[in-house]
Amino acid sequence: MSPLHPIVTQCVAGLAASLSSALLVAYFLTTRRLRSRLAAAEADCRRTREFSSDSARQAVAAVDRLATEVRELPPATSPPAVGPPRSGMNLTKRSQILRLHRRGDSPEQIATGLEIPLQEVTLLLKVHHIVLQTQRA
Repeated sequence: MSPLHPIVTQCVAGLAASLSSALLVAYFLTTRRLRSRLAAAEADCRRTREFSSDSARQAVAAVDRLATEVRELPPATSPPAVGPPRSGMNLTKRSQILRLHRRGDSPEQIATGLEIPLQEVTLLLKVHHIVLQTQRA
Protein backbone atom coordinates (compact mmCIF):
# COMPACT_ATOMS: atom_id res chain seq x y z
CA MET A 1 0.00 0.00 0.00
CA SER A 2 1.29 3.40 -0.81
CA PRO A 3 1.77 6.03 1.85
CA LEU A 4 -0.71 8.92 1.85
CA HIS A 5 0.29 12.16 0.43
CA PRO A 6 1.58 14.56 3.10
CA ILE A 7 -1.13 17.12 2.32
CA VAL A 8 -3.86 14.54 2.82
CA THR A 9 -2.23 13.50 6.07
CA GLN A 10 -2.16 17.11 7.23
CA CYS A 11 -5.80 17.63 6.22
CA VAL A 12 -6.87 14.53 8.10
CA ALA A 13 -4.84 15.60 11.14
CA GLY A 14 -6.34 19.12 10.99
CA LEU A 15 -9.82 17.72 10.57
CA ALA A 16 -9.31 15.40 13.53
CA ALA A 17 -8.01 18.29 15.65
CA SER A 18 -10.94 20.50 14.64
CA LEU A 19 -13.40 17.71 15.37
CA SER A 20 -11.90 17.00 18.78
CA SER A 21 -11.89 20.74 19.57
CA ALA A 22 -15.54 21.02 18.56
CA LEU A 23 -16.41 18.02 20.72
CA LEU A 24 -14.49 19.50 23.63
CA VAL A 25 -16.33 22.83 23.28
CA ALA A 26 -19.70 21.00 23.06
CA TYR A 27 -18.78 19.02 26.17
CA PHE A 28 -17.93 22.15 28.14
CA LEU A 29 -21.07 23.99 26.99
CA THR A 30 -23.27 21.02 27.85
CA THR A 31 -21.59 20.63 31.23
CA ARG A 32 -22.05 24.33 31.94
CA ARG A 33 -25.74 24.18 30.94
CA LEU A 34 -26.30 21.07 33.10
CA ARG A 35 -24.62 22.71 36.10
CA SER A 36 -26.84 25.75 35.65
CA ARG A 37 -29.96 23.57 35.54
CA LEU A 38 -28.77 21.58 38.54
CA ALA A 39 -28.26 24.80 40.53
CA ALA A 40 -31.77 25.97 39.58
CA ALA A 41 -33.26 22.61 40.60
CA GLU A 42 -31.42 22.72 43.92
CA ALA A 43 -32.72 26.25 44.55
CA ASP A 44 -36.28 25.10 43.76
CA CYS A 45 -35.85 22.16 46.08
CA ARG A 46 -34.56 24.42 48.86
CA ARG A 47 -37.51 26.81 48.40
CA THR A 48 -39.97 23.90 48.45
CA ARG A 49 -38.37 22.49 51.59
CA GLU A 50 -38.54 25.90 53.28
CA PHE A 51 -42.17 26.31 52.21
CA SER A 52 -43.02 22.85 53.53
CA SER A 53 -41.31 23.61 56.82
CA ASP A 54 -43.17 26.91 57.12
CA SER A 55 -46.46 25.21 56.28
CA ALA A 56 -45.80 22.50 58.86
CA ARG A 57 -44.98 25.13 61.50
CA GLN A 58 -48.16 27.03 60.67
CA ALA A 59 -50.23 23.85 60.87
CA VAL A 60 -48.73 22.96 64.26
CA ALA A 61 -49.41 26.50 65.50
CA ALA A 62 -53.03 26.30 64.28
CA VAL A 63 -53.54 22.95 66.03
CA ASP A 64 -52.04 24.39 69.23
CA ARG A 65 -54.40 27.39 69.04
CA LEU A 66 -57.40 25.12 68.52
CA ALA A 67 -56.34 22.87 71.39
CA THR A 68 -56.10 25.93 73.64
CA GLU A 69 -59.56 27.09 72.55
CA VAL A 70 -61.01 23.66 73.25
CA ARG A 71 -59.42 23.59 76.71
CA GLU A 72 -60.88 27.04 77.45
CA LEU A 73 -64.43 26.04 76.48
CA PRO A 74 -66.82 25.76 79.40
CA PRO A 75 -67.57 22.20 80.40
CA ALA A 76 -70.50 20.68 78.59
CA THR A 77 -73.63 20.34 80.61
CA SER A 78 -75.32 17.02 80.60
CA PRO A 79 -78.76 16.89 79.02
CA PRO A 80 -81.66 17.08 81.46
CA ALA A 81 -82.72 13.77 82.87
CA VAL A 82 -85.76 12.53 81.05
CA GLY A 83 -87.82 9.67 82.28
CA PRO A 84 -88.26 6.58 80.20
CA PRO A 85 -90.44 7.13 77.16
CA ARG A 86 -94.08 6.41 77.74
CA SER A 87 -95.50 3.60 75.78
CA GLY A 88 -98.24 4.35 73.29
CA MET A 89 -101.86 4.01 74.11
CA ASN A 90 -102.70 0.46 75.16
CA LEU A 91 -106.05 -1.28 75.02
CA THR A 92 -106.85 -0.49 78.64
CA LYS A 93 -106.39 3.25 78.09
CA ARG A 94 -108.41 3.03 74.91
CA SER A 95 -111.28 1.30 76.62
CA GLN A 96 -111.13 3.79 79.52
CA ILE A 97 -111.31 6.72 77.07
CA LEU A 98 -114.32 5.23 75.29
CA ARG A 99 -116.05 4.35 78.60
CA LEU A 100 -115.53 7.91 79.96
CA HIS A 101 -116.74 9.40 76.66
CA ARG A 102 -119.93 7.28 76.77
CA ARG A 103 -120.42 8.46 80.34
CA GLY A 104 -120.43 12.05 79.01
CA ASP A 105 -116.97 13.32 80.00
CA SER A 106 -115.40 15.90 77.68
CA PRO A 107 -112.13 15.09 75.85
CA GLU A 108 -110.33 17.65 78.08
CA GLN A 109 -111.56 15.93 81.25
CA ILE A 110 -110.60 12.50 79.90
CA ALA A 111 -107.09 13.70 78.91
CA THR A 112 -106.55 15.28 82.33
CA GLY A 113 -107.93 12.32 84.25
CA LEU A 114 -105.91 9.67 82.40
CA GLU A 115 -102.80 11.86 81.93
CA ILE A 116 -102.88 11.45 78.16
CA PRO A 117 -102.32 14.25 75.64
CA LEU A 118 -105.56 15.85 74.48
CA GLN A 119 -104.63 15.24 70.82
CA GLU A 120 -104.48 11.47 71.43
CA VAL A 121 -107.89 11.47 73.09
CA THR A 122 -109.50 13.49 70.29
CA LEU A 123 -107.88 11.35 67.62
CA LEU A 124 -109.11 8.14 69.25
CA LEU A 125 -112.64 9.53 69.55
CA LYS A 126 -112.66 10.63 65.89
CA VAL A 127 -111.39 7.23 64.70
CA HIS A 128 -113.96 5.47 66.88
CA HIS A 129 -116.73 7.68 65.45
CA ILE A 130 -115.62 6.87 61.85
CA VAL A 131 -115.51 3.13 62.61
CA LEU A 132 -119.02 3.25 64.05
CA GLN A 133 -120.33 5.08 60.98
CA THR A 134 -118.79 2.58 58.55
CA GLN A 135 -120.22 -0.34 60.55
CA ARG A 136 -123.73 1.14 60.41
CA ALA A 137 -123.56 1.74 56.67
